[in-house]
Amino acid sequence: MSEPLRMEGRIFASFHSTERSEPEELIEPTLSVCAKLGLASKSPTPLDPDEITFSDRNRVVVYDGNRQVRLNFRIGDWSGAIDSMLNIKTPANGFVSTDADPDNEYTGFARDFVSLIRDLTVELDPVYVSTHNTHVEPNTPSPETVIPFETPIELERIPWLGVYSEPLIDWFGGRDHVLETPAWKVTELENGSILIITTRTPWKGYHSKLPADDHLVDHVESREAANVLERGS
Repeated sequence: MSEPLRMEGRIFASFHSTERSEPEELIEPTLSVCAKLGLASKSPTPLDPDEITFSDRNRVVVYDGNRQVRLNFRIGDWSGAIDSMLNIKTPANGFVSTDADPDNEYTGFARDFVSLIRDLTVELDPVYVSTHNTHVEPNTPSPETVIPFETPIELERIPWLGVYSEPLIDWFGGRDHVLETPAWKVTELENGSILIITTRTPWKGYHSKLPADDHLVDHVESREAANVLERGS
């Protein structure tokens, strides 16, 4: 019998873009994906994008059973060359089960969360999707290591779950190299982006570099260092 894993904090997923989205380009597709996956409001009537009354800071709350999932649409507060157009937040506790059966798939809400990320990536076509937890083990790198602040995007770490579009795939060394990343799951999506989940248990061993970091981030650093040496010779 699966037991939910006790975890602290909240899980954030951020959909990053280099262009500000209009409300109609963002809200209706997001709510449609949520409805398809069974994420709904507590209201007896389905969410209608044209009749949404935002609560605080463009937030809408949907539920997967009793689990609360907050959608924060970034409308009107765009900042810099790259920013998140949509943030998703949900409690970390009970996100995954303690067993590994089946070892290559999630069950419960973790399965729904990954489906939500996949389907929203195809609909919204972000440049990059990052995830972080507000509370993880001591000495774990801060969320800023997986969040881009400028373009071209450069990352210090690979997030527990991330989605990478063509520009990032090229930066990491090309599609074949990214698809060979040593991670728990590597999946090519319908829009050409690649989804990577580093470990089955979120943020397991994240206090030190993981094989995915060595394969992708360190590969870029080694390539750039070699280019500097070549230019200097």
